[in-house]
Amino acid sequence: MITPMKKLTLLCLERDQHKTLTELRDLGVVHLVHVEAPEGADLDSARHKLSLAEKALDTIRRAAKEADPGQALGVPDQGSPVDLVATIEQMTDHRATLTEEQHGLLQEKARIEPFGDFDPSQLNDLHHHGLTLRLCRSAEKNPIDLPEGATSFLINQDGETAYSLVIGQGPVQFPGHDVAPPTQSLGTISSRLDAISVELATIDSTFAGHGSAPAALVIHVDTLSEEADFLEARSGMGSAERIAYLQGYCPAERVASIESAAGEHGWGTVIEETSPDEMVPTLLKSPKWVQPIKAVFDVIKILPGYREQDISIVFLIFFSIFFAMLIGDAGYGLLFLAGTWFARFKMKKAPSYPFTMLTVLSIGTVIWGTLTGNYFGMPTQHAPFSGFQIDWLTDQKHIMSLCFLIGAVHMTIAHVWRMLTLLGSKKALEQVGWICVVWGMFFHARNLVAGVEAPGFTNIMLGGGVVLIALFMATLQELKTEWINLAMLPLSIVSALVDVISYIRLFAVGMASLAVAQSFNEMALGIGFSNVFAGFCAALILFFGHLLNIILCGLAVLVHGVRLNTLEFSMHMNMEWSGVPYTPFARTHTQRTE
Repeated sequence: MITPMKKLTLLCLERDQHKTLTELRDLGVVHLVHVEAPEGADLDSARHKLSLAEKALDTIRRAAKEADPGQALGVPDQGSPVDLVATIEQMTDHRATLTEEQHGLLQEKARIEPFGDFDPSQLNDLHHHGLTLRLCRSAEKNPIDLPEGATSFLINQDGETAYSLVIGQGPVQFPGHDVAPPTQSLGTISSRLDAISVELATIDSTFAGHGSAPAALVIHVDTLSEEADFLEARSGMGSAERIAYLQGYCPAERVASIESAAGEHGWGTVIEETSPDEMVPTLLKSPKWVQPIKAVFDVIKILPGYREQDISIVFLIFFSIFFAMLIGDAGYGLLFLAGTWFARFKMKKAPSYPFTMLTVLSIGTVIWGTLTGNYFGMPTQHAPFSGFQIDWLTDQKHIMSLCFLIGAVHMTIAHVWRMLTLLGSKKALEQVGWICVVWGMFFHARNLVAGVEAPGFTNIMLGGGVVLIALFMATLQELKTEWINLAMLPLSIVSALVDVISYIRLFAVGMASLAVAQSFNEMALGIGFSNVFAGFCAALILFFGHLLNIILCGLAVLVHGVRLNTLEFSMHMNMEWSGVPYTPFARTHTQRTE
């Protein structure tokens, strides 16, 4: 469910701002909304320090991850996190300077390398003796037109390009062919590049050598983040007549703690109901068995708006069904299950809900794969649990009909839900109309795609649904501003048919996955296992083929499994997923200091 919120306005004396915010942060229940735009030199400085610390932490972690296991690491200085951040910043800047110099030298090396290694100062010495030397580049089909008294010496030739040295007396110009002489020799450039490479490697090894520092640095980053949040909250407060005030939102169940603290510290508080035009943060509180769906919400970054519905239960149930049908292979499901349990064993301190979600999805996939007799795309007559296979599910027309049925049930739940929220209003009858339309479109979709004859009452039900929608979708007063919805009703009806048919993707993707698995199996069997080499090649094909198929299945789940919940179902629920996360002003990283 979505936790009810109250709007809070809290007042205190200006001189007590710091103390008030400290106490409020320790309560950790108010989602602040800035009265003024947060700004100020202190805040800018805090944000800058936080940014540098985060970059230093990221640099150390990345270097430690990329370092070779046997690489000799630089010995880090044992300093404070502040000193470490400053050191990392200096080294990072120096590394950027070296990298830029390296890039320029590599370009210069590529430019002059065809002319060989020579001392550029010798060109100037000869010039002082009256000789002019020019480096030239020309196409073989477009040779240099030498002036009188000039001589050309071919130094190198690369394909159709010739690199030459032209010697003459007095000014010698070859527009379009001249190559600017180098400022340093090729050998000097190569030596400097080698030195830069060594210096860069030393810097990287020093970064990686700080691999033991992140624990302290993480605490430092958290402390700086908390400090920046505090300064942002303070600069975001409003003030008038020596009174400072802030605004925010608090869960209704925690208002009592705010009022108790207000009485203790002498704050003034105004507790109000939220208004429809406010962007109220969303705090979801779901039953424990539904909480695993949070893993999916976190991955795709969605949250219902405060005035929308919490569909976590429906999302969990149908996403599990979609996942199982899109993967469709009991063998893959067993691999997912084993991988999930192994990861959980290795990451015992991690939150449990992502692993619970993956376990549910894996078990669902095993069940569906067993019912359809699909194990790594192999023939099923000798497969384990083949006795549990349901023959009805081996007929493609039956699977397509099942997909349409799932879609109709899914969208019906959306409209029943909306109808229950509108009970007592005539608009509830509009949702009855949409339910009729959805089932009418189900019968037509099944007839069009699977060839199943629609019942005789289909068009009557469909027509009755359209009439209910047209009559009760808006009152006479609302039609003045919402008449466009009535005008667009025919397109909305057609869209309902498209929505039902879109659930065919569960069948199509599942069949595609099966076809890919069978194709790689056939390729491997074509090579055979007659000898060691053939068996090795066949095993590679099976491994990488099924790995690729699993990756494609995972992408299909993200695209199709999520879409059917967040688009088709959500459109019928009239949901926009416009939620703002509830992020209370709280002391989350450091302990309270008195």
